[in-house]
Amino acid sequence: MSNLLAYSGLTTKVRAMESNLITHEMFTEMAGLSSVTEVVNYIGNLKSYKDIFSSVDVNGLHRGDLERYLLLSSYKDFGKLYNFASVKQRKYLEIYFMRYETHILKQVFRELTDKHKVIMDLSVIKPYFERFSDLDLDAISKSTSVDECVLAISNTQYAAPLKHIHDLGSNPSLFDYELALDLLYFETMWNSRDKYLKGIDHKVITEAYGYKIDLLNLQWIYRSKKYYNLKPAQIYSMLIPVNYKLSKAQIKQLVNVDNINAMSEMLKSTYYGKTYNDSELNDNSYETMYETYLNKIYSLSFRNNPYSLACVNTYLHQKNQEIAKLISLTECVRYSLPVSEINDILYNSEVK
Repeated sequence: MSNLLAYSGLTTKVRAMESNLITHEMFTEMAGLSSVTEVVNYIGNLKSYKDIFSSVDVNGLHRGDLERYLLLSSYKDFGKLYNFASVKQRKYLEIYFMRYETHILKQVFRELTDKHKVIMDLSVIKPYFERFSDLDLDAISKSTSVDECVLAISNTQYAAPLKHIHDLGSNPSLFDYELALDLLYFETMWNSRDKYLKGIDHKVITEAYGYKIDLLNLQWIYRSKKYYNLKPAQIYSMLIPVNYKLSKAQIKQLVNVDNINAMSEMLKSTYYGKTYNDSELNDNSYETMYETYLNKIYSLSFRNNPYSLACVNTYLHQKNQEIAKLISLTECVRYSLPVSEINDILYNSEVK
């Protein structure tokens, strides 16, 4: 009863917002359009995006600009959920905002590495960062190198891990900085659940991030062996140091096997391998397992625990999936891919 009272307003709000998510049929309709301009016009007429695109000149809109306008819809939805949340619920949302911070920092680092300046206009998202973040977007936007950007965020939680990467020397790569951001995000989310959550809220967030971390680690081990031929020590350095359904011993065995075939054989004895039959454990299964499991976990979590943080967590997952699909769809239309191929791409996409 206490959860029902605590979440009745928030859950009702989420269900109303869910009704505005883009359906499979709508994605298929957009996939049949002949130009990116037509796709953007279609998006701009949808309720969730209408106010964002009402004053935007969609002709010749670059991918980066389009992505930021689409993400603005996610920020707006986040703000709506925050307004309906209680003090305790808001604490989780404030920690969740790290996802947006990490995304922006990665984009900034890529531009600084490639262009030696921040190209994107951060002003459109500034109101949300002023409300939910300690990042100084003005200082970040003036950076001309990754070192300057790290200095601009020296008073935030990101300073220590990024400075550590810098101090290691040997010209750290963009990948090194992005990996440090990912590790900080997932470790913070995992550790915060014990500090701030109890009962059913603790359970649903533990499940969501536990599965996500396990599956990301599996993907990294697989890709490290298939594409990069990395040594075990290098692989360990890229894994999120959290264990859920994969034990430390199982992770060690998966990292130390010699090849993909041996990894697939080893995976059969794990929680995840037992849900796939022998014929399904192939190269493709590692790429699709992440999306398949997470979509199932989020859907079941909200269905079974509607009056909990599952309502917020599931909606934000769905929104992030929607935006990722819209970005992929516009690129597919740009290159005139057939509708059937676009649908295959959209429903095999993944979002961290």
